[in-house]
Amino acid sequence: MLWISAAWGGCFVTIRWGLRDAPVLWFAALRALIAGVALVGIATLQGRARPTGVRTWSLIGLMAVANGSVAFAAMFGGVAGLATGSAAVLANAQPLLVLFPAWWLYGERVTTRM
Repeated sequence: MLWISAAWGGCFVTIRWGLRDAPVLWFAALRALIAGVALVGIATLQGRARPTGVRTWSLIGLMAVANGSVAFAAMFGGVAGLATGSAAVLANAQPLLVLFPAWWLYGERVTTRM
């Protein structure tokens, strides 16, 4: 668990370094592209079936741009506008920041059960 925490914390330092040389949206798209290629590579090594057809891959690409690049761009924009430590704390506090609105708006019960 310690190495996961170190990798996640180091992510924000790496983002800060990368933003010196690339605009936010391009850097976010690059990160999403690298992650997508890595996932396809892992799936290939494991012998998993790939989606087929142009329509399917087009929808996957659209989802990657909309969900991956834009979400990463928001995170990277936070790092660009805040101190690295503050951005890391806010990003990791996100689940806690969702608790009250989920309870208030949707009636979700807060429990310790996962």
